Amino acid sequence: MTSMEMDPSGTRSAANGIAAAGSDFGGAWAAAQGTVTGLSGGLGQGLLGQAFMKGYRPAAEKLSQAATRISAGLKSAAEAGVGATTDYEAGDHGAAAAMPKSGR
Repeated sequence: MTSMEMDPSGTRSAANGIAAAGSDFGGAWAAAQGTVTGLSGGLGQGLLGQAFMKGYRPAAEKLSQAATRISAGLKSAAEAGVGATTDYEAGDHGAAAAMPKSGR
């Protein structure tokens, strides 16, 4: 078996950075989506507009669904990072407590 080391402070900091990025992305995406939704009422007018919308709508829906998953995925990754750090520390402390003390 190989050894494993973790810098708990650095890992928590990185996980918090991932969570912040997910939150920032989610807020920016919500604002952008609101703008696009507000403009969509003017799209699709006339024959050319209707032809455009046939390709636009499915692509826009796929993008919207994917962008929504990005924020949730980053939040989930951050939570996993913090959880892994907590588990690592618990294991490390448990192993340290089980080690024989010198002089006994």
